[in-house]
Amino acid sequence: MNTLQHKQSGIAALMVVVLIGSAALVMGLASSARGLNTLELSVLHSRTEQSRLQMESCVEESLLQLYHDVNWNGGTLFLDELSCTIVVSGNNIQKTMNISILGQKSLTIVVEFENSAWRIVAWHE
Repeated sequence: MNTLQHKQSGIAALMVVVLIGSAALVMGLASSARGLNTLELSVLHSRTEQSRLQMESCVEESLLQLYHDVNWNGGTLFLDELSCTIVVSGNNIQKTMNISILGQKSLTIVVEFENSAWRIVAWHE
């Protein structure tokens, strides 16, 4: 009878170890999944920020080109790894610039020439 009690207590101990191990495994997998989600969100945020900075670089370079040549009608600008296409229309007082980055993101801005400088009056993404 004593042997039977030892076997039953051994089985009970084994079941406890299996249950605790399973719970630890589930918690570890959940933690890993949460970490991967956080990493994906971080990468997405980084790409969004990079895209915004690239667009601003194109806008600034476009304004510089327009400042140096009021008749500039746009073109393709290459800034490091970035290329953006700009189409400029309008007169010498007000211009509309359509800017796109690799066909993915586009922006339309309206600028006015005032006091020897271009001023942004509208910005539409």
